Amino acid sequence: MIFTFFIVFFFSISMAAQDEATLNLELFLHLQSLDSTDEDQTIDYVLKGDPNWVQQYLNGNELVTLKYQVDSLFALRSSIAEVRKWLQQPKSIRIESYFDKGQLLTYPEDTCMLNNNNAIGIHDGQQFVVPLDGSDVLLGIIDDGFDWQHPDFLNADSSTRFMYLWDQSSQELSYAETFFGYGAEWSKQQIDQYLITHTPKNHGSHVLGTAAGNGRASNKFKGLAPGSNIGAVSVRLSNFQASFVDAVHY
Repeated sequence: MIFTFFIVFFFSISMAAQDEATLNLELFLHLQSLDSTDEDQTIDYVLKGDPNWVQQYLNGNELVTLKYQVDSLFALRSSIAEVRKWLQQPKSIRIESYFDKGQLLTYPEDTCMLNNNNAIGIHDGQQFVVPLDGSDVLLGIIDDGFDWQHPDFLNADSSTRFMYLWDQSSQELSYAETFFGYGAEWSKQQIDQYLITHTPKNHGSHVLGTAAGNGRASNKFKGLAPGSNIGAVSVRLSNFQASFVDAVHY
């Protein structure tokens, strides 16, 4: 059995884009929503940076109040204008502040990440000649387990989007995986017939939702490839390295 697919393996998810990477999402959106008349607004925030450089920057700067310091983390208070100055400094690693989301978000909360990653335009066909939503793609994921009954992983006819699911830790002999010789494997047909005994896990379900959820559960919260089929491996944590390599080969 040979498949070509994308492997999505996230034990952590990070944003990578200049200001968005330097700022947490709420502070980034807050700064985006302000105009020149708001630059004197005072906020509290935490800055991470080289301690020696930050201390040198703060010396004699009466416009920024240092509340306290823990290693490379500095709890500060200043105007928005001073926050923007920090952003111009290459040694500012991270700045975070939090606000009331109800007053902050400038577009529906469930579309924030899709907008930030230009996914909506790709889904709608605005970025390319044709819409791209993962249709006709088998998306592969390796994680700790998956909620195979979740509506976001079902087609419109309520059939599963999982083409195969291999649970490396399962002792279900009736559906033993025979090529690698351990765990249990279920096909789409067997999953649709509820013959699967795989136990869902939170982390894998969350990551799969980010990658491929289609939003059927609540008509929102779509992932990046909502039209894709799914090939999944619930990886065995014992002898993890060898199990992971088997999962990639699968």
